[in-house]
Amino acid sequence: MVIVFFDSTENFISSKSAGNTKINLLAQEFLSLKDKVYIIEFTNEACVSKEINGIKYIPYLYSRSLKKRIGNYLSTYRQLTKHSKEDVIIITSSIRITNIGFFIMAKFCSNIKLCYLFHEWHWAVNNSFINRFIGLCFDSLLGFLCNAILPISTFLFDKSIKFRKPIYKVPIVAKFPFFNIGIDVHKQYFIYCGHSNYRRVIDIVLLAFSKIDRNNVELILVLYGNQDNICKLNNLIHKNKIRRVRILQGLPDKELHSLYSGAIALLAPLDEKNIQDKARFSQKIAEYLSSGRPIITVNVGDISHYFTHLKNAYIADSFSPDSFAELMNLALNDPILSGEIGYNGYLLGRNNFSVESVVKGLRTFLSSI
Repeated sequence: MVIVFFDSTENFISSKSAGNTKINLLAQEFLSLKDKVYIIEFTNEACVSKEINGIKYIPYLYSRSLKKRIGNYLSTYRQLTKHSKEDVIIITSSIRITNIGFFIMAKFCSNIKLCYLFHEWHWAVNNSFINRFIGLCFDSLLGFLCNAILPISTFLFDKSIKFRKPIYKVPIVAKFPFFNIGIDVHKQYFIYCGHSNYRRVIDIVLLAFSKIDRNNVELILVLYGNQDNICKLNNLIHKNKIRRVRILQGLPDKELHSLYSGAIALLAPLDEKNIQDKARFSQKIAEYLSSGRPIITVNVGDISHYFTHLKNAYIADSFSPDSFAELMNLALNDPILSGEIGYNGYLLGRNNFSVESVVKGLRTFLSSI
C-alpha cells in the first residue's frame, strides 16, 4: 500500500506542531508495516525532495500561478500513478480551493483513494468572512468527493454521517513507552505545551498559576510558533513581574518527555463555549498521557467520552482560572492521588491512543474501501 499525506503538514521538517507530530507518528507506523509513505507539502520557501527516516518528502513551492500549480499537480499525479499495481491512499486535511482540481484528477485513477482527515471544524477557526465561508464549504462538501472520512472526534464523526461514505475515527495518537522518571520534590512544576497564538488559553493558565498556594512551584510554558508572539509574551511576564514562569522552545523530544514525566500535572485547557474545542481533540493530550503524569483539562468535546474526573484525569467544570487553580492545588497537595490518576491515564492512553493499534485498525479499514 502507498500512503500519501497530501497538504496535511506545515513546515514539516522544522516545526513540531501537534499536526506535524501526529502525521509523523502515523507515517512512521505505516512504514513499520512495510508501506511506502509520501508527505507532499506546499511551502513558501524553495527546498528539495528528500527522504526523512524512510518517508519520501516532496515539497512544492506555493505559487499563485495557475500554470505552476497545474504543473505541480501533474507531477504529483505522475509520481503516484507509477504505483499502478498498488493501492494508493491519499490522506488530506487540506482546505485549499486550488487543490480541488487535483482531487478530481485523482478520482479518475482506479487505484487511488482519497480520504479526508477531518480534524477541525474549519469555519470556526478563521475570523474573516471569506475564510469562514471557504471553511464552511470544505466542512460541508469535501466529504462527498472523498472515498472515506477520517474524523478525529465524536463531534466530527457525527458531522461526517451525511456524506454516506465509510468513516473511521482516527483519534489523537502517541507512542506509549513508560518513561515516567518520578517527581523531584526540589523541582516542582506544572507544564503547558502549545502554540504561541493561543493567548486566550495561555492567559487562563497564567491567571490560574497566580492562585497557587506555594512559592516553590514553577510554571513551564513549552511554546512553538510565531517568535514575535513569544517575545511579546515574555515581555508581558517580565513587565507584570509574574514570578516562577519559564518559557522554553525547540526542546528535543527526549528532553520534553523528561519534563513531562517529572511534572506535578500537565495542563490542557479547553473552552466549553468554543465550538472549535468541541470539534477537535488536542494531540498534546496523548503525549501527556504517555508520561504517566496526570492531566488537568475541561469537560469539553471528547473528554467525557474517555475520561472520568479523579480516576484518570483532573477535569474542571469550566474554562476559568479559579476552576483550574483548584485542581492544580489538589494535584500539588495530594501526590498519592496524582500518581494514581497519572497511571490510570497512562493505561487509558495505551488502550485507546497507541499509534500502533490506531494504525493497525486504520490500515485494515483503508484496505476495505
